[in-house]
Amino acid sequence: LLPASTVVGSLAGGFLASLLLKVPLKWGLAISAGFGWYSLTGPLLATYSPIYGVTGFLANLTREILTIIFYPLAIKKVPKEKAIVMGGATTMDTTLPLMAKFGGTEITLLAFVHGFVLTAIAPFLIPLILQLL
Repeated sequence: LLPASTVVGSLAGGFLASLLLKVPLKWGLAISAGFGWYSLTGPLLATYSPIYGVTGFLANLTREILTIIFYPLAIKKVPKEKAIVMGGATTMDTTLPLMAKFGGTEITLLAFVHGFVLTAIAPFLIPLILQLL
């Protein structure tokens, strides 16, 4: 349920960003479908467009950085299990220690599975979005 919420929320964010920034919908959705996995999103999008490759890299890197900064603060207002979604795919690797330290060891497995599921989805979802739209 948590990874599905992250997919929906991320794609909704990509949709809104494409409207606000006047970026074609397929690019807004494809960039957001990286779920924070910048080392995949950037090169994958660059095969279609170098500009959107850089944009995808930076947007997803920013997601990871913002998770590192704001997760410890967010769990003071939001249940720590729900706050996992901000990390996207990074919750299985780079932000997992952060989740464990501030969220507690009881959410470590949940964070890992969340990141694992998103990591499994992203390489298929990004090209699918670009081909369908």
